[in-house]
Amino acid sequence: MASVRISQFAGFMLGLCAAPFIWAETASAQAPDLNFQNRIEALSRSTVLRTLKREVRLPVEPREPTLKLYLPFTTEYKSNAFSRNTDVVGDAVSTLSPYAVYSIPIGSGENTLNFHGEANTNRYFDSPSLDSDNLLPSVYFKRYANRAFRNKATKQYWTLKLANTTSFSRGFGTMTNSYLTPSVTLTRKYIPLGHRDCGKPGAGLPCNYLNLSGQIERSWAARSSQSSDRTVGTIAFVLAKRIPSRHLTLELTGSVEGQFYDRFPGGRDDVEFVGGGEISWERGNIEVTGSLSYTKLLSTVADAEWSGYSVTPEVKLTYVFGGRRNQRRK
Repeated sequence: MASVRISQFAGFMLGLCAAPFIWAETASAQAPDLNFQNRIEALSRSTVLRTLKREVRLPVEPREPTLKLYLPFTTEYKSNAFSRNTDVVGDAVSTLSPYAVYSIPIGSGENTLNFHGEANTNRYFDSPSLDSDNLLPSVYFKRYANRAFRNKATKQYWTLKLANTTSFSRGFGTMTNSYLTPSVTLTRKYIPLGHRDCGKPGAGLPCNYLNLSGQIERSWAARSSQSSDRTVGTIAFVLAKRIPSRHLTLELTGSVEGQFYDRFPGGRDDVEFVGGGEISWERGNIEVTGSLSYTKLLSTVADAEWSGYSVTPEVKLTYVFGGRRNQRRK
């Protein structure tokens, strides 16, 4: 193998050295041998290209930590209008949820260690006694699959997460409960449906795609509400269509969730089905979303059953410090 490479290199160098003499000789003639000249140039180009493909390694930009700040505001109207066993209840709640995510690159791939800090306030229109304020810190590790997918936009990753939720009465007054929730999630995003990509050639996302996820989590209550200790398993999907020219994304969403309570008096198990649609408009640092969903909750506790809908408009502001600011959707 080495002798072949040496002979190729020697031939290449000989061709380069001989080319000026050959050119001088042919230039003096009335009809230069263009075919011979073209062969010499083709040899030079092919040899250089082979050398580049074998030996050139483009430098990899080191990844930087990023800090992302979010300010979402939502108003959700929720009603059990389709329930049969309970009275119809409908109310709206406004939620302001500022949060920040600090991401540290781990290794040479896309893996990240993330620190999430969030505080939210919930204010009910008709039931102020349900108002609450919450602190939701968490830390999670995202490990991306090393395998290569046919479409470069497709991502698959595991998320290992430890989260805490601490609830207070209105105005961050008396602490009412605190939950510790570890979870593991497997996600595959941007599975292409069709062959069209929307965006810059080679860098865009599929115009139509599917997202899939499966999650298992365990939740423990720290105070008197230990009856809410539970294990939850969820399978979810998103069917999406992107319209970049309008900055729009249309989505059909669905999920099935099983909830298994440990210490509920008399026992309790739930199965929840959710389906709906969402439309979002995103430009720059602003995202506006509207969604409509239907929820069917089946439970071994009759009073916990629910069949109704929810309407949720949302406005979100985002700002990114460091890293690549043009890739906010991961």
